[in-house]
Amino acid sequence: MAHRLPFRRTILLGVALLMLAACSPGIKPGAPQVWIDVPVDGLAVAEGEIVSLEGHAADAGGIARVEVWTDGAFVDTLEGLSLVGDLYRFESAWTPGGAGEHLVQVMAFNNEEVSSAPDSARVMVGLPTFAGPDLAIVRVDAVVEGFKGDIAFCNTHVVYRNDGTETIPGTFDITFAFDGVGQQTQTVGAGVPPGGELEIIFVYQFEGLHYIGINLDPGEAVAETNELNNAFAEARQCQGAAPDTPTVPPSAGPTVRFVADPPEILAGACTTLRWEVTGARQVIFGGVDQPASGTFGACLCKDERYSLRVIDMKGAEAKYTVDVKVNGVCATPTIPDSTPPPAPSPAVPANGGAPLSCRGSQTLAWLPVEDESGIDEYRVQVQRHSGDNNWQDVSGSVFTGLNDKQMNVGVECGWYYRWRVRAVDGLGNVGAWSGWSTFAITLG
Repeated sequence: MAHRLPFRRTILLGVALLMLAACSPGIKPGAPQVWIDVPVDGLAVAEGEIVSLEGHAADAGGIARVEVWTDGAFVDTLEGLSLVGDLYRFESAWTPGGAGEHLVQVMAFNNEEVSSAPDSARVMVGLPTFAGPDLAIVRVDAVVEGFKGDIAFCNTHVVYRNDGTETIPGTFDITFAFDGVGQQTQTVGAGVPPGGELEIIFVYQFEGLHYIGINLDPGEAVAETNELNNAFAEARQCQGAAPDTPTVPPSAGPTVRFVADPPEILAGACTTLRWEVTGARQVIFGGVDQPASGTFGACLCKDERYSLRVIDMKGAEAKYTVDVKVNGVCATPTIPDSTPPPAPSPAVPANGGAPLSCRGSQTLAWLPVEDESGIDEYRVQVQRHSGDNNWQDVSGSVFTGLNDKQMNVGVECGWYYRWRVRAVDGLGNVGAWSGWSTFAITLG
């Protein structure tokens, strides 16, 4: 008789930082990148229901098109994508086939016909409803709350529902993690009926591209027979166009002279900014109050624009700008990359989660990482024991030459497994191993 192994359910939301600065993610040269935002992996829908497909793609040289594949077959090409910030947005619709598990994949191609690695999501169609309550994440979005200048800042919007046959009986927690670090927990009320859909906002403002982690009921307050749809860990981009604001005309009162001397220089040479202001209450340069007459020296390697803010006696503000033209480039030495990439984070199956049903293979998935020299391969070590804690490598471990963010490994019923992953960059620098992530397979 099969028995339940004594594991405590946890959700691993450790996330590799693939962004540059938090204020602007930036796009590095190399192969294109693509993400599916909707549907979330493991979404359950009724047979015949239309599924929205939304996502983003990125490449320093631009994205020419995105191809859509379902269940291994090509179905559509998306062109003329809208560009918001550094990212190209795409959207489409898809009606999966009959009941069962279906796979949608997308690949992005840049203007030189270089393709990205595919991103994928599973959609469960017409599968039996789980008895009792069943919490499920429907979607997770970055919602623009405002702007700092032209830069959008967002909070996280989560939609979840009860996919089970019974009402959620009591309160439960929903946790929010940002770039792999737990930040907030909200306790939500009871009484969600079967099919009921609710939403929640996590107020944790961010800019640019970051990894978001959501976990429904990590404390297991709700007794569920299915917990595969309780967790989410993917990148989300905060983006939006700032509303137009009227330009404040210069005050007629002050007299302002703001120049660069000289206005055009060779790369590496220096110029002097000079200003003389009369009839003003305040003069601001570089974010700091300045005297009415002043100078600022700058040695430059590229074109620059400088601004001088002047506030008149009535409190009205005007901005004056001066451009410095730079000819040529500054030579900078090239320092070979000797820094190994960061350790990826195991994501699927959940570390120490409930035992998995008897099967012959299991997908191992991890959160990808970035490196200035690119990622050449991932390496995965898998070990197992039958209950005596004598861990031994499975056949073929360590697995090398992995270019995707997941792999399938053969498993046997009634065994305990653990695995870890590391990355190797384009110059052969080998990164550190991730921590061990464990799972178990029941006897039957």
